[in-house]
Amino acid sequence: MLRIEPWGEEVTRFRSSYSSRLSMNDWTLLKPSSKLSVKVTIDDSKALLHYGRLICGISSDGVVRYTTATCNILFEELWIDYRVNNANLLKARNYKHLYGDLYRVQLYLKSYDDEYIYGMGQYAIDYLDLKGCLLELVHRNTQVSIPFAIFARPSEEVFYGFIWNNPCIGRVEFAKNWTMWECEASKQIDYLVIYGKNPAEIVKKYMGITCKPPLLPRYAFGFWQSKLRYRTQEELLSIAKSIRGAASRYR
Repeated sequence: MLRIEPWGEEVTRFRSSYSSRLSMNDWTLLKPSSKLSVKVTIDDSKALLHYGRLICGISSDGVVRYTTATCNILFEELWIDYRVNNANLLKARNYKHLYGDLYRVQLYLKSYDDEYIYGMGQYAIDYLDLKGCLLELVHRNTQVSIPFAIFARPSEEVFYGFIWNNPCIGRVEFAKNWTMWECEASKQIDYLVIYGKNPAEIVKKYMGITCKPPLLPRYAFGFWQSKLRYRTQEELLSIAKSIRGAASRYR
């Protein structure tokens, strides 16, 4: 079963399941506006969902592709050979049954040589551009995993955001030959695509579907002093005294 629907301004949500039903759990997503309108066209070879400048298409073979209104390809699913019904060939959407209604799910997408990938939270790595990286989707000490990435191909004026909306342990491979998202135990594949003309517009739309961060209270502004621990009361007081002295010089 497969479902694609609008979820915000030029944002679509994709869900697919190996079973006969889809989970309606939105996790941390805000509910979309009821005023969203799309145009759907269907012919013998494909079905298209037009939503602003974003177009999502499904071919008669079941291959999903995202493009812009100017026909630039954002990305598409990776099937080694979707014309042959052979279990040994790579499928874009993989479901390995675990127990009950849980599956190990994998999503394979085509990769592009000229793309840059940013985001994903906080990892102890030296790379701003994540192209070529393999990241585990799990929180650890000093590691904050946020499965939201911005893909950019500036030479083609292609920018989009991708949210892997599966709150579970997994991994993502931003390899040269594919992009692969994996969840170790889930009921379905669930992701969102955010179209924007630049990263700033994408982040703005991302906040629109996940909630804007609240403004900090006044007492939280200013200089923060912190370390792992202070050995003695005298050490703590001496540091506080030096900070007050430094602050007075800049008043």
